[in-house]
Amino acid sequence: MTTAKSVFRYLRDCYRDEYGQSLLRNVFQRKYEHRLWHQGEEMMFSLDAPLAPVPQEWAETVAAKAFLYRKEKQLLYSFLFLAAASTDEDEDSAKAVVCAPLLWCPAEIFERDDTRFLRVDPGELHVNDGLLGKLCDQSEELVAALHGLFQVPLAGHCVDEAGSLLARHIDGLNHEACTFYPRLVDEKQLRRVRQKVKAGGPPHLLPAALTMMVPKPTAARGVLTELDALCGEAEPAAALSRLLGMGVSTPAPASPPDNQRSRVLPFSLSDGQTAILQACEREPLTTVIGPPGTGKSFTIAACALDLAARGQSVLITTRMDDGVDVIAEKLAVISGMNDGFVRFGKAGYRAQLKSKLEFIVRGMVKASDHCLDTLEEHHRGNERDLAQIETDLMDACSRQLTWGALLSDETPAVVQKVKQRWRRFLLKRRPPMWRLFQRLETGYARRTDLARDLLRARHELGLAAAYQEHRAVLKQFLSAVRAKQSGLFVSRSADLDWGVLFSVLPIWIGRIGDLHEVLPLQAELFDVAIVDEATLCDMASLLPVAQRAKRLCIVGDPYQLRHLSFLARDRQAAFAKRWGLDAAAFARFDFRTKSAMDLAEGHSDPLFLNEHYRGHPDLIAFSNRTYYNNQLRVMTDKPGIHEQPRLTVIGCDQQVRDQTGANQSEIDQVLALLTDIVARPDVTPMSVGVISPFRKQVDALSEALHKQFPIDVLQRHGVMIGTPYSFQGQERDWMIVSMAVCREDHPAGLRYLERGGVFNVTVTRARRFQTLFCSFPAESLPADAVLRRYLEQTQREAPLRQAAATASGDRFCADVAAAVEPLGIGAQIGVTSAGFLLDMVLTRGTRMLALDLVGYPGAFADFFPIERYQILARAGLTLFPLAYCDWLFHREACIRTLCDYLDITTPAP
Repeated sequence: MTTAKSVFRYLRDCYRDEYGQSLLRNVFQRKYEHRLWHQGEEMMFSLDAPLAPVPQEWAETVAAKAFLYRKEKQLLYSFLFLAAASTDEDEDSAKAVVCAPLLWCPAEIFERDDTRFLRVDPGELHVNDGLLGKLCDQSEELVAALHGLFQVPLAGHCVDEAGSLLARHIDGLNHEACTFYPRLVDEKQLRRVRQKVKAGGPPHLLPAALTMMVPKPTAARGVLTELDALCGEAEPAAALSRLLGMGVSTPAPASPPDNQRSRVLPFSLSDGQTAILQACEREPLTTVIGPPGTGKSFTIAACALDLAARGQSVLITTRMDDGVDVIAEKLAVISGMNDGFVRFGKAGYRAQLKSKLEFIVRGMVKASDHCLDTLEEHHRGNERDLAQIETDLMDACSRQLTWGALLSDETPAVVQKVKQRWRRFLLKRRPPMWRLFQRLETGYARRTDLARDLLRARHELGLAAAYQEHRAVLKQFLSAVRAKQSGLFVSRSADLDWGVLFSVLPIWIGRIGDLHEVLPLQAELFDVAIVDEATLCDMASLLPVAQRAKRLCIVGDPYQLRHLSFLARDRQAAFAKRWGLDAAAFARFDFRTKSAMDLAEGHSDPLFLNEHYRGHPDLIAFSNRTYYNNQLRVMTDKPGIHEQPRLTVIGCDQQVRDQTGANQSEIDQVLALLTDIVARPDVTPMSVGVISPFRKQVDALSEALHKQFPIDVLQRHGVMIGTPYSFQGQERDWMIVSMAVCREDHPAGLRYLERGGVFNVTVTRARRFQTLFCSFPAESLPADAVLRRYLEQTQREAPLRQAAATASGDRFCADVAAAVEPLGIGAQIGVTSAGFLLDMVLTRGTRMLALDLVGYPGAFADFFPIERYQILARAGLTLFPLAYCDWLFHREACIRTLCDYLDITTPAP
């Protein structure tokens, strides 16, 4: 039977094999410390008992360092060194020389009879797959062969066979010294060979052995340490068990009574966002699908602020710093505070946290300018008023339908005439309906101010209270943060009252790989943990995050880029067999092909964010149709936006890529377009992105751009060049896409575009304009190729999207349009915006106002629900309710008010 512990151990081994050796490249770099070169014959891998005595002084120093820096560094025994030239640029030289072990194994020092020994676990033997990728075409067959060849104890012929195998993939490899294994090459010999390689000599494979202290890979350092801990005695938390499909479905209860507080957010939320917030309050596992530009980061920030306002603690984490930066920015924008959360990870953030704690423990905190009780009462009162005004406005609109039908009747019966006269008498003395709307706008603005004031007041009063009541706890945490060694941090924060700390600082945000630096691996430490970009995150990295949470929210998009693994299939299968995973569990926890998002989707029905705010409608149309079943409401779709082409496809004439893998014709076109863009006299320069699905094309583009454009020009336009993996989570005003593939290229290039969201990310990074260069005519592509479908849709729909949608109006529409036209106001009838057909849109320059024409019988008589007003407001478009009766009896006031919204000064009546 597969247990949680067996899954932990299997995923830990997969993760270690994938990431644990990624930094082993040049053992003569300074970051590799306490090097001990072994001499004579190799003893750790050639003997049945891998054990060797080591110098006592060295062993004492290394043992102490291994403990103090156990989260940052590890002791490795390494063997069989490759010395060769790499094509990658290195900080020391343009042509880097790789000098690194092909085999490595975690090592430890132990004492027996007053003698220090070094030992390794043969079951933890690793092949440096990352090194091979720097030196040759790393095929799965080569990696699999090496993994099968290296079995401890190593026979002499195995090392020689490894040399012959590598020589078939690395041109000119000299491996003669391997025939003398287990005799070792010493450090001096290795250095001499390295110098010859640096001078242009052939690569060498040498049987040298080295024990050294190495940094754990940044991405893996904390995760590996914490996976080891999870594999120990600790029981999985409820949210983690649910994630694994091994737990109960009952939600972790929220903490009363703070959870009963009303929601305090400065902005209105969509139905999808509200559902996410509600799920995070009660569900042990929430899964969110967020397509490009749908406000994932905004939703995460809003959720965190809402939970914190209810007295709960929140951890927000993702794989990359870029994602953390965006969420931190949204937190500041929504709350109006730059210091309302704890950012951890980089040294600068640690210094900021230390300064913040020092200010608090010294009483240097700002006293709030507000009375919290008064603010909360004002906020509740404003919410009650808003609810009443919304109801009153909808009721007023409903009455206008009856009155409009009555007053527009041109051939009334006698009774109807009497009713008309009476209603005219009353309506002339009644204030216009849009006064209610203006009260609603005032209430919404007041909500924003009150919510921000309330969030700030709670934060400031919490800091003041912490100084008075919990100063000792804060001092203890400050002492831990000041520790430079991970061992000291652990010991100083071991018995910390984290609940007290979170009552003062409830929101924590940072990378998954940095969690271990400031937060213990304690079950259900936070009320809620939110993981962004989970589609790019492997399953193993998610486990320590889930262990820290009572409730878990996983956010990602299965139609964008996915987690990629180069773990050898035979290694993964061996790990599964070692820890007893059955066939069903092996399929469910397939480390190579499944992401953290896949794992969460298996045990939680996903919620969908459907409002797209980023790109012009033309730029998101293909992805909306192809990947999201046309379920995205495109909030950028507004009148006048189709007046100029936003998506351009330019054909290039190149039959095949050159020997470097680059498409020079497309590079020349990219340079010409970028030259035109940077020469534009825009007051605010447009930001520019240059993207290609292929790394070699990106490298060639990068070199060409740096040669042609000064660095200040590139900086002014925020020029970014990269593959889709570089651009995930990024956006630019103008995206330049170089597809690079040519007619005579291998079909694998086209197949790559279909894989794992590569194409979707490539074509959804633009906000305003996108130019795509392609050397493949659409008709020459396979019928089902995603690139062909994209090119055909672009050609088919571009002419149709240049004309604004129009519809015939009625007498009320015509009357309003005729009245505003002399004031220089354009009027369009039946315009589509954000997916809705609007009655009328008024425009003056760049300003725009949508009208909800209410009451006159016909197609536009009915009124929009209040939710429609809020959706359009989120799209940046004000919807103004104009009743037919108000137009009849308060026309001049209506016109003045419309002009005010369009920022037009009108002459006095």
